[in-house]
Amino acid sequence: MPTRPSARHTGSYQQQEIVDLNEKEVDIIKKKIGTGTNVDDITDMSLTLGDLTVQYDTVHGLQIEATGKISYKDGKEDQPIVNIEIPLVGGQGVTIDKDENSEKVVIKFDAEGADAQFKTLFGNQHIVGSGNIDLFEHDLEITGTNIDILVTIYSSKNTKIDSLNDLKLVCGDTFTKQCSGYVNGKVAYAITQTSIKLVDGTTQLLTGVTYNDNLTTI
Repeated sequence: MPTRPSARHTGSYQQQEIVDLNEKEVDIIKKKIGTGTNVDDITDMSLTLGDLTVQYDTVHGLQIEATGKISYKDGKEDQPIVNIEIPLVGGQGVTIDKDENSEKVVIKFDAEGADAQFKTLFGNQHIVGSGNIDLFEHDLEITGTNIDILVTIYSSKNTKIDSLNDLKLVCGDTFTKQCSGYVNGKVAYAITQTSIKLVDGTTQLLTGVTYNDNLTTI
């Protein structure tokens, strides 16, 4: 359960106010406040109107102090000093600290502390995780009579493609992959689980062909 923060009024109250952060709603836990105004007469409340200061430590978490503002139906206003304590701590690989130059906290992800690994895909795409996240590049050449096709496939399968069954294991039972090359002098642009697609709209079945896979780890 989050720690309930308290608000100390700068005027003379008959009893201390308590501000409770619950489901992002702020409730004042009391029946009357110092001026005799009922809680139902409150029209607006700001917890951090000004004079904001922020502190952080691993024992209490995030600590915020600020001047608040309470507005009432009769036009009156109060400006209590609000203290909020949020039990926020970092887990493995996550560091939290007060920013030196502003009233903010900075949350950072520490890849080394989390035992994480980064991989770069396709030149500018990245993934991160822990454990084994090896990826593989298959530079595959498919050859046959009047057939010479080149296709690059990225996968998590450390399987050298030597047959159509291997190709389906790496790419799935149904797939379309861009390729380059020729079949009977016609330009090819894609391969599927059954055939090579040509720019003239015809296809060539993947039968009687040889697979040569240059398999590398990314």
